[in-house]
Amino acid sequence: HQFAKTIFEILNIPVKVTEISQREFPSTVKRPAYSVLGNGKLKSMGLTMRPWKEALKSYLAERKKLNLI
Repeated sequence: HQFAKTIFEILNIPVKVTEISQREFPSTVKRPAYSVLGNGKLKSMGLTMRPWKEALKSYLAERKKLNLI
């Protein structure tokens, strides 16, 4: 929800993004109740990830420059 909402905000697209639960959007795919993408392996190698919003802005700017959005 927050990721999608942020994409529209960065692109200045006025749209209402409504958060829904898994129960409201049934799927046959089994999903964990809670999951987080870990970056411990990167840290152990001395590498760090940029903040996700910063990386997303950069990605969308590049796509826009290439006229892909």
